[in-house]
Amino acid sequence: MGEMELEAAVMIPPEQRPGDLDAVWLVVVEPDGAIRDVLWAADLPADAPAGDALPSLRDIVVLDEHYPVVAALASGLFRAARWPFTVLVRRDDSSVAVWAEDDLADVREDGLVRGGVDVRLGNSHILALVRHCGFQQDGARCGDSQTFVERPLIPVSCANRQGLAPHDFVW
Repeated sequence: MGEMELEAAVMIPPEQRPGDLDAVWLVVVEPDGAIRDVLWAADLPADAPAGDALPSLRDIVVLDEHYPVVAALASGLFRAARWPFTVLVRRDDSSVAVWAEDDLADVREDGLVRGGVDVRLGNSHILALVRHCGFQQDGARCGDSQTFVERPLIPVSCANRQGLAPHDFVW
C-alpha cells in the first residue's frame, strides 16, 4: 500500500445511525451485501440512519488491497468512473479503507509513477464499479446505486427507489 493515503472506513447497514463511530468514511451496505454509497462521516447527523443521507452520487471503484495501482489506472472500470470518484479498498481481514480526495487526484494527474517508484497496492483484481443512476425527472436525480464488473452492453433496469418514472439505469 506504501504511498497511498488510505483513510479509515466502517461498513454499516442503511438503518444504522452513525453515532460515535470512529471512522472518516462510512460505507453504506445493503442487506444483500451491495454497496449503496461511501459517505464522508462528518457530513452525516449522528442521530439519523445512514440510509437517509443524500447520496454522494460519486462512482465507487472497489479494489482488492493487493491490486497494482498501475493496472487500476489503466483499467476500463477506472476510466469509466466519473470524476470525482472514490476508491473503496477491501482488505484481507474483511475491513475496508477509502482512497479519495487529494491523494487520488494527485495519482490520477501525475500518472503511474511517484518519485521514480512504481506505485502498487499489490497483485489481485478490481472487484467492481458502483455507479449511481443518472436518470433525471423534473430536476430530481434518481441516484440509485448498482454494482458492475464491466459496463453493460445492453440497458439494465433501475431499482428506482426514488419513485421516479420507470427507467433503465442511466450510465
